[in-house]
Amino acid sequence: MICGVLFRVCAWVLCFAWVLGFPSGAFAQGELFTVRIPLERGRQVRVEEGGMSIQMGQVLSTPIRPLYPAFGASRWGKVGTVVASAVNAVHVLVGLKGGRGAVVSLIPSYTMAPASRPFSAVVVDGVGGSGLFGAYCPPVGTPVTGVLKDGSEVPLDEGVLKEVVEIRYRVMPPSGAPLWVDLENRLGGRVEAVYPSGAKVIGEVVHPVSGIGFFEGSHYQGVGRIRANHPGVVCVSTSPPGEMGGFQIVPEEHARSHEMKPAWYEPQWLIVRSLGGGAAPGTKPLFSGYLMPGPSDRDQRVGPLEALSVASVKVRRSGGDWEDMPKASSEAEGVFLKDVTHIRILYPRFSGPLSSTVETGSPGRTDPAVSDGYGAASDAGALGGDQRAGSAAGKAGEGAKKDKKDKKTDGGSGAAGSKQRVYDQGAPEPEYF
Repeated sequence: MICGVLFRVCAWVLCFAWVLGFPSGAFAQGELFTVRIPLERGRQVRVEEGGMSIQMGQVLSTPIRPLYPAFGASRWGKVGTVVASAVNAVHVLVGLKGGRGAVVSLIPSYTMAPASRPFSAVVVDGVGGSGLFGAYCPPVGTPVTGVLKDGSEVPLDEGVLKEVVEIRYRVMPPSGAPLWVDLENRLGGRVEAVYPSGAKVIGEVVHPVSGIGFFEGSHYQGVGRIRANHPGVVCVSTSPPGEMGGFQIVPEEHARSHEMKPAWYEPQWLIVRSLGGGAAPGTKPLFSGYLMPGPSDRDQRVGPLEALSVASVKVRRSGGDWEDMPKASSEAEGVFLKDVTHIRILYPRFSGPLSSTVETGSPGRTDPAVSDGYGAASDAGALGGDQRAGSAAGKAGEGAKKDKKDKKTDGGSGAAGSKQRVYDQGAPEPEYF
């Protein structure tokens, strides 16, 4: 009898310990983290994840009204969701008028954000490239809510902006993501998404990339990392932190817009035509849903972040083996892209309790038929490795405005080299993103 009592006591203790071992909130709901942005100067922006509340920076200013018209590709976003995710800004679509979006933004105080204005942004004390603009940056399409004074949440749009006291978004583990997307860098080349269940052709290349541009956001991103993502661009950094260089993948519809005309004759743009809707503006897997900036070396990889690997980009030259993206922060270094025959975007993946379907060493990752993009070196790159320094994707390029002196290409709301307070800067045209 005593043994039976002891057995039941031990069973209850073990059961209680098992319950306590799982965080209540985020993990119980499959949530990675929640970002809470109070619309009051002096308050702290907080990230809640794994049962912790982390201070991310003080609010220096709050939005008075949305920015309209916003960058051109915002018209393919969904109102009440993140429409652009980058190293130096998170843009939320709060309205659509006349085929153009209206946005409010979250930006760090020390950066440059051409697609933002102080009157339309929550400015948070800090520097781009980490935290809210790195490990805790949400993917495009993430729902955003406004918290009213009574504590209730409503979808964030222009009509409720003046009524909300807090902006909030919850980031969930992405579902349905491909393992990678391959692009054949030639006219008529295939764009193929590879899933654990097989491969699917989603588009074709109508303008290959052959050089780099000088997108300012790459200043805060590492080589071979995603600099920016929005409904009209995937921007890839080829430069280490502190330097600038990269190229962009854009859908044909966006490339035909007025602000993107230079994409057809400049070397730093790869233009894709959608087949079956798989590479259309604002659609998964390229232009929504998955390509988060990811942690930088300054971000502490704790809680669910330990299970998150960042997206990275590999290349094949002249049909050879897959290799890490070469460094290129000058036109001379960028000529390597003329020899690139294949580009592979490795997608973020999860391990541990967050996901058991796409993880390091899973069958989908090690199938000999599709494994040539991975391996020791590739996995190190996908998890960050030396390329993690600087982190986060800078904002994607809408324009092609060049300065002959330094050859910077507008087209990034990416963080700039100089650390100026954003509200001390002039206001460039909104289409230059």
